[in-house]
Amino acid sequence: MKTLNQDTTRNDPHTTAHAHWLLSRGSEVRTAPVLPQRLVIFDRAHALVPIDPADTRKGALHVTERELLRLLAGGLTDDGAGQRLGISSRTVSRHMASIMERLGATSRFEAGLKAAQRGWL
Repeated sequence: MKTLNQDTTRNDPHTTAHAHWLLSRGSEVRTAPVLPQRLVIFDRAHALVPIDPADTRKGALHVTERELLRLLAGGLTDDGAGQRLGISSRTVSRHMASIMERLGATSRFEAGLKAAQRGWL
């Protein structure tokens, strides 16, 4: 498990204790001055993003790389796919870069072909 917290959490004893507990079990814990939207990624293929970033108690949306690929294959732009998934177009671009790297593709077109060959679409 990899965790990214805001730098200010270093001053919170409960968060620091939890970070040490995670570290003792083989996790990685990092901090940064500013964080992107809160999300949880697991198995490099699934993500949970808040339905309402201002109020995470409202629930989360389960997003898979396949869903992103389906939206883009259906002709949506990064902006359009991001709106449908509740994430920014920048996050869509980062996800696509990760997918392209995993597929060994140098273009989105090639990524689409390889994803289809692997049965991802």
